[in-house]
Amino acid sequence: MTSDSNYIEINSTGEEEPIWYNFIVNDDLATWAVIALYDEEMESFYLWTPAEDVCLLTPDWKTDNKADNLWGFFVNETAEGPCPFIEEQGWTYASYTYDEESDMQEAISITGPFGNEWIFKEEEEFASEYPSYYTSAIATANASNLSNDPAIATDTATETTSETDSADNGSTRRL
Repeated sequence: MTSDSNYIEINSTGEEEPIWYNFIVNDDLATWAVIALYDEEMESFYLWTPAEDVCLLTPDWKTDNKADNLWGFFVNETAEGPCPFIEEQGWTYASYTYDEESDMQEAISITGPFGNEWIFKEEEEFASEYPSYYTSAIATANASNLSNDPAIATDTATETTSETDSADNGSTRRL
């Protein structure tokens, strides 16, 4: 999984920030969600919804070589609480599609709890095509502190194109 939305956020409080995140949208349900990754080993992804539901997504790798990509994700509850879609919808597995023809293997879609296909959107594309969703995503991230100091919210006004280090308040790097 690759993305232009890759970040390492190092802040002065030492709180963990996502190293990768991407938006997903479903036009049939008229909603969005965010999938984020915090560990470099790519063992645990997290799904956040606008209703602040959180689910742990554990990758189902095709082989032991992660470069071979994955089939999908096993859906689990988080340490912070239950994933409501497991009990309500019986959602325990999310199939994943990606561009198998490109070297970048860009994410295309994931199957959600209602059996619908959710399309991955880069941040710029998401903001452009779904401005009301984007505004809601930023507000949700700020209100619920999804990533303790959300990378989503810290890079909304301007595009970070180079490495920036600051001894006083930490640093942000676009990878």
